[in-house]
Amino acid sequence: MPKAKVQGIDLYYEVHGAGYPLVLIRGFGSNLDHWYCQTPAFSSRYRVVTFDNRGIGRSEKPDVPYTISMMAGDTAGLMDAIGVSKAHILGISMGGMIAQEIALRYPQRVHGLVLACTHCGGDRAVRPSEEIARVFGEYIFTGSSRMHSRPVLDLVRALKALGVEAVCTEREGYPPVSIKADGIRGGRVKIPGNVSSQYISSLLLAGPYATKDVEIEVTGKIVSKPYLDLTIDVMSSFGIEVERDNHQYFRISAGKMYQPRKFSIDGDVSSASYFWGAAAVTGGTVITENIHPHDTRQGDIALLDILEEMGCHVQREPDRVIVQGVTLQGVDVDMGAMPDMVPTLAAIALFAAGNTTIRNVPHLRHKESDRIGDMALELRKVGGNIEELEDGIIIHGGEKLLGAEIDPHNDHRLAMSLAITGLRIPGIRIKDEDCVNKSFPTFWEIWETL
Repeated sequence: MPKAKVQGIDLYYEVHGAGYPLVLIRGFGSNLDHWYCQTPAFSSRYRVVTFDNRGIGRSEKPDVPYTISMMAGDTAGLMDAIGVSKAHILGISMGGMIAQEIALRYPQRVHGLVLACTHCGGDRAVRPSEEIARVFGEYIFTGSSRMHSRPVLDLVRALKALGVEAVCTEREGYPPVSIKADGIRGGRVKIPGNVSSQYISSLLLAGPYATKDVEIEVTGKIVSKPYLDLTIDVMSSFGIEVERDNHQYFRISAGKMYQPRKFSIDGDVSSASYFWGAAAVTGGTVITENIHPHDTRQGDIALLDILEEMGCHVQREPDRVIVQGVTLQGVDVDMGAMPDMVPTLAAIALFAAGNTTIRNVPHLRHKESDRIGDMALELRKVGGNIEELEDGIIIHGGEKLLGAEIDPHNDHRLAMSLAITGLRIPGIRIKDEDCVNKSFPTFWEIWETL
């Protein structure tokens, strides 16, 4: 079985039908030269075609956004231009989004599909499987070693219950996951809600494509409820109504189609939080625009309430938020509804008087990093007095802090949160700073303007 290595991902997969070329679609920052030198035998056995999504289909109109759909169409056009009618498609990192779109829009062009994620969320890497499952073919979802430690058993079981042939190819309950797609049958499925709301969101999004109605019963404790509300709200905006009983039961009728429309996207509250944190720890003022605090369905907006409780002055306007920092006080908070804000708050809490206790986020141990254990480790490096809980973390403020080299553990949220410490502590150095590219490629450029 051929082995490829891309940005730390070990890919083990068998490509059936050596007569088909292998098309590699790389994401921003992917290193395909490294891939070639690792796999000379594989490259010589199969015809290899490389597309870089940074260089295809640039719009002649700079004010026209270049969408994933356009990239997929341009890639298909390039395949035509070089005489490739059908191929194995390997989407690397963000290139996987284009590969998925090709499989959905041009299934006749795809003999096999491998999606390789370097350090995105394990549930996010497997999440497109519901959408892929509605077209025909065999698909493999894989990723980095960290990805292979992310639990996906609940999602795979849910897929099987809906009639999808899905299997974990190496270790039960973990990626890589193979899907032999023959559509989605539908039916009733039970899924635990205590690991990731993204599993449920993915089933909701794919529900309209099933042959029969899809009913989802969520069992046990449910984490990150606001993300489910956000998913259903967006589905409604595109013509799909979801019957629901709070967050425990959902029903999606089969046979309906998403309807195209113009859609305005709010600024990302999670990304704005790091700049609110900058104001909080420095005593300065930060204005974040394109944030609609009165209307947004993004659960992370509740971080503003916590900052106010810590002493910050927060001004909420229709299309922006203004945060002014002051002397901070520790807080005791349940962060189960906004787990992505935990690293941000933990970094801010270093500079607060008294203790800050963050509770009810045990699922953070299964994100891009162990966001409880790894955050505690890095905050201790700068002199923080940190207690690690099974479901959270306690930060004792008022300690003497010192510069250090900090490892974000290839986690974009840890890197951006830990950047906050560098505004108050001289000598902070962050390794692997490019990991922020997953969600905020221009973060450091904007951060330098503070």
